[in-house]
Amino acid sequence: MEVTRARAAPARPAGDFSANVQAFSISAYAVVERLELWRLVTGALLHGGILHIGMNMMSLYQLGGGLEPMFGTLQYAFIIAAMTLCVGGLYVALSCAIGAVWSKGYYYQPAVGFSG
Repeated sequence: MEVTRARAAPARPAGDFSANVQAFSISAYAVVERLELWRLVTGALLHGGILHIGMNMMSLYQLGGGLEPMFGTLQYAFIIAAMTLCVGGLYVALSCAIGAVWSKGYYYQPAVGFSG
């Protein structure tokens, strides 16, 4: 009698982009239907590649260099956090509206990045 072992599925590499997008991106479906409100923040932290995050970092450095001294570090951090939530909320609202009027696919479409 021959004994066979069940083979486990190969592990995904830590940098598997598609797995990260599904787990952390923002989508109207995930926020509205599944009440995963944390996605309003994590969607902004996940980016679509090195160029995407590089461009966001460059623009934040250029704009932030002038805004942080005006507002102070703590208030500037609060503004960034508030804008992150606002952009996430706006994305969900627009996805729901476009999904209801035009194509239901927008309701399920994930998004990543800080720029909204």
